[in-house]
Formats: sequence, structure tokens, C-alpha cells
Amino acid sequence: MRPLAEPSTDALVREVLRWKIISALMLVGIIGLGLVSAYLLRSMDHDYSDLIDRSVPVLNEMRALSTSALSAQRSLLAGLLAEDDSRRAVAYTRVQAFIDTGRHIRRALGDREIFQSSGTALKPLDRAGSNYEEAVEEFLALAKNHRMTEAQAWRRAKVKPALDLYLTQLEIAARYVEDRSQKISDDYSDVARSRSAILIGFASLPILIGSIMLIVVVVVIVGMILIFRRVGVDDAN
Repeated sequence: MRPLAEPSTDALVREVLRWKIISALMLVGIIGLGLVSAYLLRSMDHDYSDLIDRSVPVLNEMRALSTSALSAQRSLLAGLLAEDDSRRAVAYTRVQAFIDTGRHIRRALGDREIFQSSGTALKPLDRAGSNYEEAVEEFLALAKNHRMTEAQAWRRAKVKPALDLYLTQLEIAARYVEDRSQKISDDYSDVARSRSAILIGFASLPILIGSIMLIVVVVVIVGMILIFRRVGVDDAN
């Protein structure tokens, strides 16, 4: 019986080189997967942070706008019920301060991207706010001139309806912001699902490569066993 032929040095070198290349490819794939995963996760985090930055401050400003309008109305009533001119003057000063605050907030809302995308969404609110502020300032002018009968009549005829319309437009604008935010959120969710599918695809690459390597190893082992058996049969003959 002849001794089994040992594998040549060249064959061993080629086999080692092949496994080095496969290992390097797996390492590069894993590093690439990590980089792509980090990029996709950071991108999704940025998108949702952008959504929060666009919607939450706007809703807070609209809540502050509603508060300023109602506070102005309460101070106006406090001025009417005040027992002396000094307290009445303080109340009316507070009314004017709340009106100025509301005007400032509305200007800030106009600069928000969520309203800039629609040139008409904020106009009804802005118009209703301006009408309310003008009605209140006219009331203050009458009250400061001690024309209380006219001021009372003006409050019932103009200020109260203007406030009701203003609050109604605030609710409409808030619903617009919520609907717009929901649409943006849905769009981001679709993008996130697409990126998640890409991420899962990349994550499966090491498993795929490992499976291929396992199959190659099995094939090589089976081939070597068959070769050794054939050599053994030849030697026996």
C-alpha cells in the first residue's frame, strides 16, 4: 500500500489565502453594516427630532396665545369691577400687556415652517386676533375716557364676539397643526420602515456569508473524504 500523498505547499498556501480573503470580506461587511446602521439610526433620530421641533413649540405657542387672550378678557372684567381708578388703571395696563403678548406670539407663529408651507392656514387666525385686539383697544380707549356706558356696550357688541371667533380660529389652527404633524409623522414612519428593511438586509449579510462558508467547508470536507477513499481503493488494487 502506497502512503497517502500529502497536500502540496502551494495548495495549502492557496487554501489559507482563500480563507484570509473570506475572513477579510466578512470583517469589511461587519464594519460596513455597523456604519450603515449608525447612519440610518442617526437619520431616523434626526427626522423625529425635526418633527418634534416643528410641532411641539407651535402647539405651546398656540396654548400661550389662548392664555393671553383669556387673561386679557379676565383683566378687562377686573377693570370694570374695580372700586377705584388706580386699580382700574392697573387692570387695563395688564389688558394691554396681554394684548401685546398675543400679537408677538402670532408674529412668531407666522415664522414657523409648519405654517409657511401653507400661505393661508394662519390668515384666519391672524385676522381674528387682530380684530379682537382692535376691539379691546377701542374698549380701553373708551374706559380711560370714563365713557363706561359706551365701553360696556362696546364690550358686549364687539369684544365678546371677537374673542369667541378668535378662540374658534385658534382651535381650527391647532387642528391644522395636529393634522399636519400626523401626516409628517406618517411620512417619517414610511421612511423608517424602508430604512429598517435596508438595515435588516444588511444585518443578514454576515449570516449569509457564514452559511456560504459553512457550505464550502462541508463540500471541501466531503470532497476530501471522497478523494481519500478513492486513493485508498486504488492502493488496495
